[in-house]
Amino acid sequence: MNFISPELDIKLLQNVETQNPCIYFKFKGKFSVEASIAGSNAWGQYMDEKPNQKFEFVWDCEQMSGFDLNARKEWYNAMQKYKDRVAMVYVISNGIMIRSAAKVMLEFFRIPSKICRTD
Repeated sequence: MNFISPELDIKLLQNVETQNPCIYFKFKGKFSVEASIAGSNAWGQYMDEKPNQKFEFVWDCEQMSGFDLNARKEWYNAMQKYKDRVAMVYVISNGIMIRSAAKVMLEFFRIPSKICRTD
């Protein structure tokens, strides 16, 4: 899986420890609702092709400057649909607002996470 856009790149990796497929998200600039919808559709479609597989996510937000509230809402909708198939989310960010928003979302869905500060 490869998805490339001005605000979001997505690629497939593998966690060598757990052997789970890992979807790596690189957020760039301000995350818009259009990028959220297009990105959610891309990774959702990929996960639909592998219905019995659990995934790990890496949300690399180091280059993210912020997000539209409606973009977050669209991402919530996608996470709601796939929350039982996400084994772990790793969040990388130097921004407290971004880390906090990710933490709230992941706790809401009860998805295990590790949030890393990079500053």
